[in-house]
Amino acid sequence: MAEKLQSIVFREAQKALARRDFPPKSKMNTRIVIYVPSTRSQSQNIKQKDFDERVNEVKEFVTRKLGGTTTVMGYGTYTSQSGQTVGENVAKVLAFVNYDEWKKHDQDFEKWLEHKKIEWGQESIAFEFESPEDHASILHFV
Repeated sequence: MAEKLQSIVFREAQKALARRDFPPKSKMNTRIVIYVPSTRSQSQNIKQKDFDERVNEVKEFVTRKLGGTTTVMGYGTYTSQSGQTVGENVAKVLAFVNYDEWKKHDQDFEKWLEHKKIEWGQESIAFEFESPEDHASILHFV
């Protein structure tokens, strides 16, 4: 009798797990990434202190708007408009946010990044957005 009861409970638990919406579509998150450059005017390196200030400024802005960040430091290269290969330290500031919440702030991010592009003397700033609908990352250059 106990074996039969265990078997029934196990089957019902399996069915419940199969019906579970994981992750729930209503709570799907969007991932955004801002690539913080360590150069000015294409290939002119800035001081480490200035780079750290940039990274902290981005983290503070994103945290204020979306609630938190994760930062990954790295090194990247790109080809400038003049055809020069530029290598630089870069920080990737990531955040995860519910898509509906993101839509409340997307225009703020666009304006803020446009301002930072000019302030930091950049041709562009890379911004990555992962759509919750198609689960694909799209890289934008602001």
